[in-house]
Amino acid sequence: MGVLMTPRDIRVNDNWAFHREESPLPLTLNPYTGSDWEPVNLPHSARLEDDTASEFHSFQGIVWYKKTFKSSPSWHGKRVGLKFEGAMQVADVWVNGTHRLQHTGGYLPFDLDLSNDVSRDIEVELRLDNRDNASFPPGRPQSGLDFTYAGGLYRNVWLEVTNRSYIADVYAYSKNVTNDAAEVVVQPTIGASEAGESVVITLFDPRGNLVGTKSQMVNDQPRATIKVARPSRWDLDHPNLYRVVTRLTQGGRVIDEVYTAVGIRALKFDHSSGFQINGRPVRLEGSNRHMGFPIIGNAASDSAQYREAKRLKNLGLNFLRLAHYPQSSAFLDACDELGILVIDPIPGWQFFQNTPEFKAHVFRDIDETVRRDRNHPSVAIFETCLNETYSPPDEFWLECHRVAHAAFGEGNFFTGGDAYGKRDYSRPIWDVPWTGWDDEKFTRPALFKGQKGIDREYGDYEFGGEDSSSRVDRGGGEGALLLQAWNFIWSHNRNRGNPWSFGDLTWEAIDTYRGMNPTYPISRSGMLDLFRLPKPVAYFFQSQGSIQPMVKIANSWSPRPSPTKVVVFSNSESVALRLNGKEIARQNPDSGPTTGYIGPKIADPLYWAHGKGEIVPATQINDSVGGEPGALPFTGGNCQNLSHPPFTFEGVPYAGGILEAIGYRGGKPVAKDWVFPPGKPTHLAIRVDTQERALQADGSDFLFVYVEVLDDHNQVVPDSVLPVELKVHGAGEVLGATKRAAVAGIAPFMIRSNRRSGTVSIEAIGTNLKSVKTTTRAVKS
Repeated sequence: MGVLMTPRDIRVNDNWAFHREESPLPLTLNPYTGSDWEPVNLPHSARLEDDTASEFHSFQGIVWYKKTFKSSPSWHGKRVGLKFEGAMQVADVWVNGTHRLQHTGGYLPFDLDLSNDVSRDIEVELRLDNRDNASFPPGRPQSGLDFTYAGGLYRNVWLEVTNRSYIADVYAYSKNVTNDAAEVVVQPTIGASEAGESVVITLFDPRGNLVGTKSQMVNDQPRATIKVARPSRWDLDHPNLYRVVTRLTQGGRVIDEVYTAVGIRALKFDHSSGFQINGRPVRLEGSNRHMGFPIIGNAASDSAQYREAKRLKNLGLNFLRLAHYPQSSAFLDACDELGILVIDPIPGWQFFQNTPEFKAHVFRDIDETVRRDRNHPSVAIFETCLNETYSPPDEFWLECHRVAHAAFGEGNFFTGGDAYGKRDYSRPIWDVPWTGWDDEKFTRPALFKGQKGIDREYGDYEFGGEDSSSRVDRGGGEGALLLQAWNFIWSHNRNRGNPWSFGDLTWEAIDTYRGMNPTYPISRSGMLDLFRLPKPVAYFFQSQGSIQPMVKIANSWSPRPSPTKVVVFSNSESVALRLNGKEIARQNPDSGPTTGYIGPKIADPLYWAHGKGEIVPATQINDSVGGEPGALPFTGGNCQNLSHPPFTFEGVPYAGGILEAIGYRGGKPVAKDWVFPPGKPTHLAIRVDTQERALQADGSDFLFVYVEVLDDHNQVVPDSVLPVELKVHGAGEVLGATKRAAVAGIAPFMIRSNRRSGTVSIEAIGTNLKSVKTTTRAVKS
């Protein structure tokens, strides 16, 4: 969880003033006054984007923020500063009309020292420019970028007031970890220390019990090692967190104090026995995550970051790659708390400039990313390459690896990066390289000899690039969505059979905005759509990683030729299928052979259900691998390496009524799902997605709200595009459009707090349907 905030750190997200330049002016102190400014709270986006428009263009230009800090007599003689967690992407800062600094790069924090400005009130003004800029990573213009430079002061700002002598940083990590013992090493960095000062370091276990205390006089590099007996180790299922309290004292008086979370754990990437956490072998199975949200871009609150991590944990994922840049510390905090391992990349995507300035910026990004995030037990690998950038020489990448290790120091730490484009494959560059890709053989080979790797992205590119059959809207129809699911299933089964891979990550977890394709501005290859609603493939991955019993019928029960095929995702030992109360089949998971892939060109949208229609191999995909014949989707094979293969039921008679799937373990029912033939829309229901974390009354936190179009069986009508209006009163407001058409029977909305605590009243209105109401709460933290 990095450095936990203490009473010295004051979040100053409220009451900023904002102005957006529609026509950019030259770099100078802002000329705006009075009505040019609007009041805002942080995190804040440069512009609320219209996701309902036929074309999407993320704002790129100049925006301004300003805030006046009332000076306090208690600040005199103190160190006073602001910490900006992230500002996109060139920040020029003025203090009381004087240009103080410029910070380049939109993803990492920077500090503003105000210690010499406290004699009067302090006005801070920021000019942020998120236009294309090739002088630092990512560098590539947004028109050719697979994500967007969403602008704004989009993360927290903190006011820090300390003595001139203070704790500048705390690095805490564990070593020599076993079942019986471990050591926690704490290395504080003291800023401007004075004679007679001591550092007192105290460690508490996850239940708050005292473990040990060490004290020493301040020197150039204080360091304490505290031994822990029978440690409560951090792992994926039990993410235990210890707390380090570091105090700077003088004459017995505490003059500064910092809290730091530490997870006692040992990670190992062994090229013969695989990945291990605390000595336990673990297969890493996960996905890639961009940090963007609909409407607000990247301006997500800490609570929204937690909800996002929880959604992904609920999908059964144990591994995330935060593509392709450092993401919010709050998201890493949530991964620490929930038990998710993370690849933490530096900024970069298919762009490199062989200039001293650009390379120095890359090295700075590596150093700052590692130092910011090295305390997080969730961070397993720092990705210290520029993603998919193959032109730099090996010497440049080796320096990236060296810079990262120098920043991390001792501790349980690994670098990772692309293996493509290297000149000398006999000389490994990364601790854990990414595997390669062979277009001809349709495989993912290990490139560095004797070194296992990670399949960093799969499930999208290999099925057609820009025309990939894995890119499907949630409303794309049953056939297309089942084909998308099959692509990921087939690939995941292949990847798990790779003896040279530690794990694999789908591209991608969540649909996201792209800059490079105006025809398809949303990626559409996610397990969840842009508004975080699941596609069928999400339930497949839930069946692979979820601890709780689950069963999900993957297709709807709409009228179709009979007999038909029914696909069920489950982590059960067996599944029974019942039609109108009568069991018609019970079987174990699919167990057919692994075969090549046939990419279908669909003339019959129900081809997958009854095996008929025009099916031809896609030209961009080989129809066989290793001499094995290809197979159509969901024919009971390509699952031998899966933790929980699907259940494919052939020859199911279509007879309307209720179709039920019941999962069994040890002969006992443990999970159930059912579907009806969809009826006509009769009513609405509202679902508020809190992920067990209430809406924060801070003016920036938000929730997803889903209005479901239901039939008489309280089942979502999957083909409904009914227009829905959402009205919100009380302690919240609608973000973006208040009227939306349902997609696959669900109309998604976003609501935001308005700084008041209390009841948020929500009403949904649909054409010729009775309105429905519900409430949620906005609370002060």
